[in-house]
Amino acid sequence: MIARYRELASDLRRAIEDDTYPPGAVLPKITELAKKYGMANETVRLAIGVLESEGLVRAIRKRGTVVLDRTPVRVRFSRYRAVLTPNGDRGPWETACREQGVNGEMQTVEVEREPAPPEVASALHLAAGTAVLRRSRRALIDGEPAQLQTAWYPYELIRGTPIARSSKVVGGIYRALLQAGLTPASAGEEIRSRPPVADEAAELRLRGGGWILEVRRTTFDAAKTPIEYQVIVADPARTIIVYDDLPLQQETPPAGG
Repeated sequence: MIARYRELASDLRRAIEDDTYPPGAVLPKITELAKKYGMANETVRLAIGVLESEGLVRAIRKRGTVVLDRTPVRVRFSRYRAVLTPNGDRGPWETACREQGVNGEMQTVEVEREPAPPEVASALHLAAGTAVLRRSRRALIDGEPAQLQTAWYPYELIRGTPIARSSKVVGGIYRALLQAGLTPASAGEEIRSRPPVADEAAELRLRGGGWILEVRRTTFDAAKTPIEYQVIVADPARTIIVYDDLPLQQETPPAGG
């Protein structure tokens, strides 16, 4: 038999999904829901807890239990090109969110120097164990994780730059690479779906484990030298990867070339 709090969580989830309680709406108070459904206050709290664990609602002081915006963010392949202009203060994720009217933020979690793991060394064309800098970050929407991002850089290339600091890189990593004389010229992405590991499911608050999008991206300079290797783990309900304006034909070489 399904526990009563899970039945209530299902009812409230449906009400959120059909916009009875749209994004930004405040759910009725626990005492009001308890009276409406004939349940104890603690049963209602457990149901609200289920919705919180799924990233559907969040308790906000002096407001109540607020329904979160689950609008997916359209992330373009060309997202990095758009932030290479001078004097900007937002990276690709924050720029994409702002363009779509979503409250997005990039949060730095950890910055560590370490020996390159085999996969990273291969992607960056380094000898195994060469020093790299690892930056772990969360891409947030309304304070809730939508993506987990980890990127590695050859340490000798970025030593002494803002990328090597533990603080957030204002304006984004690509602009910082450019300012350091490391011009991002091309990139390749591999995208797959897979079940998340337990830590990923918990941090992204996926229902019943769910599935994730995994993006592996390598960025090269003009000489085809890798300068960044990045792995993005994304909630597919919050992220849409868009590929547009890509050439369908190679440029024709000049006659006699």
